[in-house]
Amino acid sequence: MTLDPRVEAAYAALTPGQRARLSLALAGSVAAAIPAHTGPPVVSSGQLRLWFLDQLRPGSAAYVVPLALRLDGPLDHAALSAALDAVVARHEILRTTYPARDGRPFARVAPALSVSMPVVETSDVARALRAEASRPFDLATGPLLRATLLRVAPDEHVLLLSQHHIVTDGWSLPLLVGELIDRYRGVAPAAAGASYADYAAWQRDRLDRGDLDGHVGFWRDRLRDVPALTLPPGPGAGTEISWPADLVAPLRELARAERATLFMALLAVVGAVLARATGRSEVVVGTTVAGRSRPELEGTLGFFVNTLPMPVSVAGDPTLRELIGQVRRTVLDGLAHADAPYERIAAGRARTALTSVLLTLRDTPPAIPGVTVLPAPVVEPKAPLGWELSEDGTGGLTGRFEHALRPGVAERLEREVRAVLAGGLRTGAAWLAADQPPTGEPSSGSAAGELPRDAVEALVVRIWAEILQTPSVGALDDFFDLGGHSLLATQAAARLQEALGLPVPLDGLLGLATARDLAGYLRDLGAAAGLDVEARAASGGPPIATVRRLERRAR
Repeated sequence: MTLDPRVEAAYAALTPGQRARLSLALAGSVAAAIPAHTGPPVVSSGQLRLWFLDQLRPGSAAYVVPLALRLDGPLDHAALSAALDAVVARHEILRTTYPARDGRPFARVAPALSVSMPVVETSDVARALRAEASRPFDLATGPLLRATLLRVAPDEHVLLLSQHHIVTDGWSLPLLVGELIDRYRGVAPAAAGASYADYAAWQRDRLDRGDLDGHVGFWRDRLRDVPALTLPPGPGAGTEISWPADLVAPLRELARAERATLFMALLAVVGAVLARATGRSEVVVGTTVAGRSRPELEGTLGFFVNTLPMPVSVAGDPTLRELIGQVRRTVLDGLAHADAPYERIAAGRARTALTSVLLTLRDTPPAIPGVTVLPAPVVEPKAPLGWELSEDGTGGLTGRFEHALRPGVAERLEREVRAVLAGGLRTGAAWLAADQPPTGEPSSGSAAGELPRDAVEALVVRIWAEILQTPSVGALDDFFDLGGHSLLATQAAARLQEALGLPVPLDGLLGLATARDLAGYLRDLGAAAGLDVEARAASGGPPIATVRRLERRAR
């Protein structure tokens, strides 16, 4: 049966709980509720993955989930602390730790737990939040929830709450905050649904019975011939993203024309840019879904989120609109099989084979009067490359762009994504071709008339101008935006190697596309080899008489 595309798009926009209720209503019956678990609690499939990651990197803060709440007005510290204890008493997942037995974790629930909430006088909230986000958890001993109250002024406080991801997810955070504030204000919480222990036991039973084998088989068949995306590793970094409404509006229009959601359109853009950058016809972009396929889980705290590896194919050079239509079908098919645990989908592959890139578009949580959620720092990226976005309420998008890639590579990918949003929408399929750069942004170097700052930048600019046969190259111009391609990049690398007497890997030029970025990379190469690249560039060649070793300069 083929559904009207408008129905498909409307279905994709529903929350997991709404989808579950709709499915039950259409079926004309009510499925059996998730049963209460009996016996000791078990560890869910997703929790098992996080536990193994923690064992691989003990002391890592990558999966610390920090939350900062600015509380305006007079505050009763004792009442707030009591409210937090009441939340912990109601949700046993917040009292659970994960010690090991015979090399495997098991869930241990404390019968009671009072969370300490020390008060710290400070005016540097950002520093305190970053320090808290950097503190790892001990999964075996816990507790896996910490609280600190920062007193900035008599009537201004910031509550720092941090949890390990193994007991929480993005859906759980607003639930936790909402219940905490309600209890502080004397409002009774809503009736509880299934507990996390109920869910984990139910999931284990479904896996053991083979109920999810069909879902897992769908993903393995779809991803069988898609190779892993290998990205050049580097130090972790992150920047804030703010895409105004006028930048996002054209993409919204294309999505609307294809009866797709904004997320589907963003997935098409990111996938196409990655395919162009890597020269592949198909790449995989991971995304997260709430993992709450049953309505009784909507109000439950815990780690339900599941990762789905979405393939994006640019075979046949589709236009962006055509690609969005293809991606819509991919997403809808994926959501129909979203109960397959990522751990089973990725079995037999390298840990990050299907999640080298993550794209998330989160819902904006409802506002709570008197409470402001402050931006939380991310100490360690969870994937080599990732965009985490949310609607800003004005039609734009805000969030973070994070990566653990070699300097210059991630920045260029981000520039290309913005270029597509800014102008690539008007060029049809041209920007998808490997030899055509995105046309949405003018090159910053030529527009600003950026001149080389030193001899290394000047050498790179001169060689590029000669190879590209262009009279004007700025230090911030992009090699590929000026008409460069892989063959010309090979020539440029050879010319630089000849001029500096220093091996210049081709992937360095491919990943660092501006003269300024490449010059910094060449200096690092020279420093590692003990050579003064600045002196060689100034001399125009590598004769021994003009080469000064760095150790001589140090004298």
